[in-house]
Amino acid sequence: MVKIIFFTFISLNFLSFAQENDDLIQKEIVLNQLLSNLRSASDDDSKISANQILKDSLLVVLENKNSFTYSFKKLKSLGVIDSPDNTFRLFTWNVELEDLSHIYECVIMRYDERKKEFRILELKDQSAYQEERPEEILNQDDWYGALYYQIVPFEKGNKDMYLVMGWDGFTAMSNRKILDVLYFSGNQVKLGSPVFKNGNETKKRIFFEFAENATMSLRWDDQYQRVLMDHLSPESSNLKGFYAYYVPDMSYDAYVLEKGKWYLKEDVVAINKKTAEKIEIYIEGDNGEIERKKIKNTWENPSDGNSPNGGNKHVAETPENIDTSKNSTEKTRKKKTRTSRAERSEKSNIYPLNESKKK
Repeated sequence: MVKIIFFTFISLNFLSFAQENDDLIQKEIVLNQLLSNLRSASDDDSKISANQILKDSLLVVLENKNSFTYSFKKLKSLGVIDSPDNTFRLFTWNVELEDLSHIYECVIMRYDERKKEFRILELKDQSAYQEERPEEILNQDDWYGALYYQIVPFEKGNKDMYLVMGWDGFTAMSNRKILDVLYFSGNQVKLGSPVFKNGNETKKRIFFEFAENATMSLRWDDQYQRVLMDHLSPESSNLKGFYAYYVPDMSYDAYVLEKGKWYLKEDVVAINKKTAEKIEIYIEGDNGEIERKKIKNTWENPSDGNSPNGGNKHVAETPENIDTSKNSTEKTRKKKTRTSRAERSEKSNIYPLNESKKK
């Protein structure tokens, strides 16, 4: 009897989970249509109205706790990223207005470990009323606006903090990348912390502004545990300070974590990811069938008897071991078939059809 009751309980739970997921699938279809309405709106008033409907609908959908792990793959132009420690999700999107400025939206779904419940928080874009590069610690009602695309957890003392990397279509002539710190204080979201060390200078967040037609890389380098970014320089020396003319100059800088602070390291070497120590190849076995075999992912000496090619003897071609007899004969043959300039001139004055001379 106990087993039957337990099985029934599990079955009901699974059925409930499946029904909630089916509900999310249907609601995602509706969200996707609302997102399409926003992207196809033709004027600012229509865009702002469509955006409000989309945001209100998303907030309702996020009341379903299963939305914390649901993929939302259909929402192509709405970013959904998870913190690597699975404590919160960021939903960000933008509205591009007719003057090419942007309105940004960010909704945070957070799991409160202490109270064992989910919280929904919203960042409010106040960029129209702020200075261009706010330097103070901001709360969720004083956000500068950006599309976040990467989250990196770190600790400052006993406090859990998160590096966030974002993009901002700043003006008609320039874009920005932003490196900031996000953390939670009670039920509030905070942005910015004095953790960025640029020599003797300490900053709470970093703005990188560059030309509209340029592309800047700002990303987490997991192999070397650092934030790696393109170094930006003006296109010419007399444009220093005019950031709409800044472009990557093929050098790289990095921020490296040391005791809760991120130190700027200039002119670092950007190296490709390490490859696997072994790779799989396909070879023909003794029985004639194709087999898989693991080999070292290193250069093999072709003269080595244990190399995959069977140890063929490799002899470098040098002037001492090149057979010149054939080469010499070929040169002689070519020399004999050459025609003189006078002969070529004579032939060029003859019509090809009847070989009569041109006048």
